Parts: sequence; structure tokens; C-alpha cells
Amino acid sequence: MVAQAPAADGQLDPGPIVAMAGRTVVVPDVYEVAAEKIREFAVAIGETAAVCHDVAAAQAAGHRGVVAPPTFAIVPVFRGLDLLTGGAFSRDDAAIPAAHLIHGEQRLTHRRPLVAGDRVRVAATVLDARHVGTTVVLTIRTDLLDDPVAGTLGAGQHDTAADADTSVVCQARTVVMVTGVREPAAADGDAG
Repeated sequence: MVAQAPAADGQLDPGPIVAMAGRTVVVPDVYEVAAEKIREFAVAIGETAAVCHDVAAAQAAGHRGVVAPPTFAIVPVFRGLDLLTGGAFSRDDAAIPAAHLIHGEQRLTHRRPLVAGDRVRVAATVLDARHVGTTVVLTIRTDLLDDPVAGTLGAGQHDTAADADTSVVCQARTVVMVTGVREPAAADGDAG
């Protein structure tokens, strides 16, 4: 998606945004889940469970390292959302300017917890893009997938990415609203 500056009236062209439906992006680098990142996140959200802070407690519970709180998954998920929106959260010249984005909903479904030492790939797909008034509502699915090369697959996981569904560690469903877009009639050139 090419960077889009608002028109003179301050509104975005909805066409390129709606055209994102069906688009999938894969973050080019692998996200490494580090123990210190888990601990920092746990402290930030007030999570006190020992398995999130102490390796011995996590190992006693059957994990190879500290366990991430379920909402930690938003950290790598966010990387997919950023790439999908052309850098809305990391670049001043983003395809969709951050000032036009409203986070509407987030649902995380885990197959297993993220654990220190995991390496995950991130793939994000726009499932739906609906133009409603001056808003485009995007429904996005983001998959966190085990990186099979890393050898960090959890119990019950396959050692190949051939069946992507079995390598999904977590799946996020996100609803993002892009505000300040031209009305459907105005976007079609029917201004009057």
C-alpha cells in the first residue's frame, strides 16, 4: 500500500483501504520471545504469577522457560498490523496515518502459551474491509506461527510448516477503524 496523505479536505481516499481485503503480509523477520521481554510485560500489566517471572517456577509447571501472559501476544501481532497498514505505528509517512486509526476490538486465541525461547513468524490477513460512512472497518486475522527451523516447537506441535494450521501458536482477530475517509458517494465521484 502506497503512503496516502489526506486530501485538501482532510479526508482519505477509501479505495486503496477497501482494496486491502484479502491482502496478506508476512513480517520478514522472526520474532524471538525473550524472558526479559516477558518479565517486563508482566510487570507492566500487573501479572504476578511466578511462571511469568521465575524460570524455576515455569519449569516446575512443565515449561522450558518463563511463560508469557496471554496478552503478550499483542507484541508480535502489532508488528503484523504495522506492516499491513504501511507503517502506521512506526513511520511518519505511513500508508494509513496513525491519526486515522481507532483500535476497535482484539481477540486472542492461544493453542499454547508463548514461552521464553520461542521464535514465531507473523502473518496478517485483512479478512474484510467495509466502507461505512466516513469510516472503513478492517477485520484482520494475525497468525503467530512456530518457526520450525528454531527447534522451539511446543508439545504436540509438528516439526514442519507444511501444515500451517498445526504450527499456529496464537491467532488474533482485530477490528481496526480507519476514520476520516470520504463518503461512499463522494468517493465514487457522485458529489452532488
